[in-house]
Amino acid sequence: MDPTPETPSSHPSEEPLTPVLATTSVVFHVRGAPNADDEREMLTLQAVADKLRKAVRQAFEGEHGVEAIGVVSLRYPHEEDSNVYRCDECGMWLTNPDEPDPCESLSNGYFVGGARKCDQHYEMAVRSGRFPRPAGWIEGATGDPATTEDVPMAEPREDS
Repeated sequence: MDPTPETPSSHPSEEPLTPVLATTSVVFHVRGAPNADDEREMLTLQAVADKLRKAVRQAFEGEHGVEAIGVVSLRYPHEEDSNVYRCDECGMWLTNPDEPDPCESLSNGYFVGGARKCDQHYEMAVRSGRFPRPAGWIEGATGDPATTEDVPMAEPREDS
C-alpha cells in the first residue's frame, strides 16, 4: 500500500486521508525458552498470534478509514541480543532506542549505573541526586527524558 495521502472516492471534495500506523505490545509467558523446532510450542505461539489478529479485526470492524493489517511479530526478551527489558523498579517493559532493533511499541528506557530505568524512575533518580544530569542537559528543559532532545541515553547496556 502506498503510504501517501489518498482521497476517499465517496467524498472527493474532503481533505486527503493520511495513514497513521498504531502499534501495541502484548507479553505472554511460556515455560522455558521458545524452541522453533517444537511443533506443539510453535502451534501455541501461532494460536496467540491468531487471537491477536482476530481481536484487532473485531475491535475495528466497520470503522471507516481503519485497516487491520494482521501482522504479528514475536520478540524474545530472554535472548542475549534482545532490545527488550524491564525497569528494575516497576517492571515496565522498555526498549533502548540507541541500540539495534528497538521495539517501537515500548517506552524508551535508560541504563544508569548498571540499573535499567523507565522514564519515570530515571527522572526520579536524577532529581533526587542519585544520578547526575546527563551531559548536554539544558537547565529549564521540560518534558520527560524520552522526549526531550537534551537527554541522551545514559550509558551502554549492562546485562545482569
